[in-house]
Amino acid sequence: AYTQSVQSIVALKNYEHKTGQLPPNLIALIPDYLHELPIDPFNGEALKYSKENNWLYSVGNNFMDDNGSKNAYYIKRCANNQYCSKNPTFPLL
Repeated sequence: AYTQSVQSIVALKNYEHKTGQLPPNLIALIPDYLHELPIDPFNGEALKYSKENNWLYSVGNNFMDDNGSKNAYYIKRCANNQYCSKNPTFPLL
């Protein structure tokens, strides 16, 4: 999830640099910024993106879409942090 998110954040920021705003969804990045949607390794579906909250997130190891959270921002030891591992969230910094 981390690798997919980093690649997606670079694409999102490139889109923002070119257009002046973040895209409405990840599909808008294809094909100019990404070849395909970033896949969440937990459920095999596309990573989730929230333009409003300015983050990408994974369903995590509980396989539930919790909409991401500042309390679950991905950290180095996310797997050891129960809240983060259930809801890994990647801020678009």
